[in-house]
Amino acid sequence: NIVHIPNGVSLSDFQVDKNRDFRQQFKIPNKPFILFIGRLNLIKGPDLLLDAYIKAKDNFKDYILVFAGPDEGLQQGLQQKTAELGFESQVKFIGYLNQEQKSRAYFESAFVVIPSRHEAMSIVVLEAGILKKPVLLSDQCGLDNLKEHDIAIVKPATKSGIFEGLIEMQKRLEVDTKFGTKLYQYINNNYTWEIITQKFIILYENITTADPK
Repeated sequence: NIVHIPNGVSLSDFQVDKNRDFRQQFKIPNKPFILFIGRLNLIKGPDLLLDAYIKAKDNFKDYILVFAGPDEGLQQGLQQKTAELGFESQVKFIGYLNQEQKSRAYFESAFVVIPSRHEAMSIVVLEAGILKKPVLLSDQCGLDNLKEHDIAIVKPATKSGIFEGLIEMQKRLEVDTKFGTKLYQYINNNYTWEIITQKFIILYENITTADPK
């Protein structure tokens, strides 16, 4: 008998102080930006996102790409590729963020991309959604149900899959200004820690009151 209870997110952890200038702190131009938050290693797929972004350059001329997260071996190669292709001014690597900085990064971004090659369940989806940010994620993030509800874009964890997702996101945002709000509503109704905690309480109550026979 296996019961699956997902992780949750706390609204109070993502309160944004609007008086702090996140862009100035990390030298991010005053342009819309696509956000990646996570460790810079192969399993998280930042290389897939960089390749897809470069391929989609004609569709995102006014957007920059921001990688936020600690380096675990890929940053040098990613930076070298951006330099070789002349994208240094359009791709930013801002390193590890604390909780306050991370909240601000979500808040300031245009949308969030999670190109992971494998995840049991992406917490970044919940964090971005709780700040009403549209999300493009790979089909390896453990949250394919978001696609079924049409509240996020889910694509294969490949360069072509993430590229297709970027193009679809661009088109979606042109006609649906509430895309991020729909994700927020779903997460707020299903993934806050208050809701997840109740699932545990009900489970334990059922266990302790069950007939041992």
